[in-house]
Amino acid sequence: LAQEDLISAETYARAAYNLTYDANNLSMLRLSLALQGKADEIERLAADFRARGGSEEGATMALLHVYQLRGDRERVEQGIRLLERKPGYLKRLATYYRVKTLLAAGLLSRAHDAVVPAWRAARETQDAGGQHVAALQQLWLAARDGQKLIALPAEEVVLAKNCLRYLPDLAVFQVDVGHDGPLRDVIHDHELSERGSKVRFVQEELQFARGCLMLTRGDAASARRILEPLARNSILVRRHRILGRAYEGLKQWDAAANEYEEALRNPYLIW
Repeated sequence: LAQEDLISAETYARAAYNLTYDANNLSMLRLSLALQGKADEIERLAADFRARGGSEEGATMALLHVYQLRGDRERVEQGIRLLERKPGYLKRLATYYRVKTLLAAGLLSRAHDAVVPAWRAARETQDAGGQHVAALQQLWLAARDGQKLIALPAEEVVLAKNCLRYLPDLAVFQVDVGHDGPLRDVIHDHELSERGSKVRFVQEELQFARGCLMLTRGDAASARRILEPLARNSILVRRHRILGRAYEGLKQWDAAANEYEEALRNPYLIW
């Protein structure tokens, strides 16, 4: 909801926060505001959270979004360092943000060094999602460095097969490295398990993965046909970026540039 219906997401998140001023409700509200580029509102929200006795760590997490939106890398780094000193989940988030920050800055060699601690922190806190993201980032960075791509670890493939929300990351990764890998089999498993589902999220994410599969096989025309309706009016960066790749495959340079511009419209989304 936070990524597809921004107004409703903000309304619900603000109502929840006003009922209970805790870190979880703060997290949902700051995310919905960040996706809309509302840095000033997040800053006021962090101050309100502190005034109501909220933790410094919770306020720092909110302010990281503000600094990202404003492109203030120095303050982003200060926030990450604060969180790194905390144990468990907060340290895991700090390592995750460090990798994201380095990737956003194009500092790939430093990101390569930072992604291993991020993977370890996710594993130590039993954060399967964080571990999955870090594993894909590590392999993506290795591929960008010219290393021969090895097979995805079995545990990451199993995770993508067992949970649909990890499928889009896997699909994008396979497009980036230029081959389909386990994508066809993972899609097939979800098609069987979700057979008959009318849920929009299920239908769109499966369709997005199919478009990615077509692109890994060199069928840019089919990929475009699948991806165009999904990218229309969507704020999901991956949809615009992969559609841009399809347009490139068809030598439709202006259309590709428009999709990349759409992906970069909100500064928060490039982090």
